[in-house]
Amino acid sequence: MLVVAAACTGGQSGHAVLSKTANRQAPPQPMVLQATWAPYQLPWAISGEVAVPDGGQLLIAGGMPSSGTAAGMVTRLNPVTGQGRRVGTLAWPVTDAAAAIV
Repeated sequence: MLVVAAACTGGQSGHAVLSKTANRQAPPQPMVLQATWAPYQLPWAISGEVAVPDGGQLLIAGGMPSSGTAAGMVTRLNPVTGQGRRVGTLAWPVTDAAAAIV
């Protein structure tokens, strides 16, 4: 299941609750991200979308296409071949969101 969350608030912030644990584990090793140019271009121009990894592919949701209105499509992209196909639609179009696979 893909969960996408978007929020745009200007009000007062809430209070975060932090908890302490008695058994602290060593911090995980940092991940290294290496960005390189892909040998292809996406078939659409879009910004502000969210992408999450899913089984060796990427789920790309929402964003702002060149039309200037928020998009609601969900696309599965093979990052090796550049092939993408539409796999769903969000309940509401969003841009600049966050997402996770749960």
